[in-house]
Amino acid sequence: MNLIKATAVALMAIPAISFAADSGFYVSGQYGVSKADADFIDRAEDLGIDVDKEDKSYRFNLGYQINKNLALEAFYTDLGEISGQAIVNEWDEKVEMSAKGYGLQVVGFLPVNEYVSLYGKAGAIRWDVDAENKSHHPTFGDEQRSASDDGTDVAFGVGVDFNINKSFAVGLNADLYKLDDTDVSVYGASVKYKF
Repeated sequence: MNLIKATAVALMAIPAISFAADSGFYVSGQYGVSKADADFIDRAEDLGIDVDKEDKSYRFNLGYQINKNLALEAFYTDLGEISGQAIVNEWDEKVEMSAKGYGLQVVGFLPVNEYVSLYGKAGAIRWDVDAENKSHHPTFGDEQRSASDDGTDVAFGVGVDFNINKSFAVGLNADLYKLDDTDVSVYGASVKYKF
């Protein structure tokens, strides 16, 4: 009788043990290449302005894994900068724009097996964009102007994690951030540590 009771208690404990193994906090870092896409960039290129739309990008995440299929993730990201340069009426014009932001996303996981897990994420980003215009004229000298903007928009992502062990994983990711009328896509790699 005691053996039956012990077996029943052990069987009832299995879901709790499984849930505990799948839940908990994690931290991760992502590093990749960002690319901006916007109508004003297309118009500038149509005018013959040389625009550099790609830069390095990084992101830090703090997440809580609710179960093996769901997590909440807070993040901070630096999306890099875009720059453009042109000569207009003897003025050498150079514009640089940088973007960064923070936000919260819901992450859905689809484990393929114990080593590989696919995921998708969706949420919001609170972004800040800083722009600086430097001008040089051989007669009139130098001028410098700056501006900034901010807002809240949507952010999406997909990726795959490769579990090295119960604590560490590496992965590949693709993210899309909406910054008003500008789309910034990021492709990169990630490292995750699960507590």
